[in-house]
Amino acid sequence: MKKLILILTVVSFAFIGCNRISEAGPSGEQSIETAPGLLGEKVLIRLKPKVGDTQNLMVTLNMKSEDDDEMNVNMISKIDMAVVNREDSVFTYEMKYKSIKMNIRAGVMEMEFDSDSKEQNPMGSILSGQMKGLLENPVLMKMDQMGRVLEFKLPGNFTSDQTGDLGSVTLPLPEHAVGVGDSWTADRPLEGLGNMEMNMTLEKITVDFVQIKTTGFLNKDDEDSAFEGTYKLDRKTGFTKDGLMKMKLSKEGKKMDMTIEFKSI
Repeated sequence: MKKLILILTVVSFAFIGCNRISEAGPSGEQSIETAPGLLGEKVLIRLKPKVGDTQNLMVTLNMKSEDDDEMNVNMISKIDMAVVNREDSVFTYEMKYKSIKMNIRAGVMEMEFDSDSKEQNPMGSILSGQMKGLLENPVLMKMDQMGRVLEFKLPGNFTSDQTGDLGSVTLPLPEHAVGVGDSWTADRPLEGLGNMEMNMTLEKITVDFVQIKTTGFLNKDDEDSAFEGTYKLDRKTGFTKDGLMKMKLSKEGKKMDMTIEFKSI
């Protein structure tokens, strides 16, 4: 069960981005700026938050098995995020869980947990012990201007072998300026699943945000491990304002459907 919670936590953070950032970066610069001297509107996407910026986020995760051995997981988390440090083009983010609600059903077994509840049933008490570290201590993440996760630290005694390569599942940003309809790709190894093939397309440019669609396979040799999602990136910071990711997972013959949605609150 602890391994399942860890996987859900890492996958959730993999697609999280800051939102509700208060101001633009130094000198009013934007993360997503119109590229000069080009025919048609194109934008150059980079991450440029300020130290001290904060945001509040709600992440909803639903996972359901497609097999006879039915399993359902529903998780709603409220998270406070802050930019706490900058070294050159690398930013450190501190993420604190404010609340977690979880329901897990596997066959005849069912477990419920609500961090806001003062009393837990016996099964909920098991989850409470495993969630304690996340609720009492922050998660730290370092990410550069290209959206690459360089370091990711969960509280407690989790190791890098347990968390895997989180940078492999973050949304890759384009190397050059892009316009509506332009696409770019990334091919990355994903520990425990294989090689992830990602395709991104810029769908919309507005004054406040750009919208990106992504599709691909978690394991390009397995068509059952596919994903698709849509992100709105804030033009001041380059971070995700709102997003939705739908994934199909296939591991050791077991098939799962997963949906992750995150919104500013």
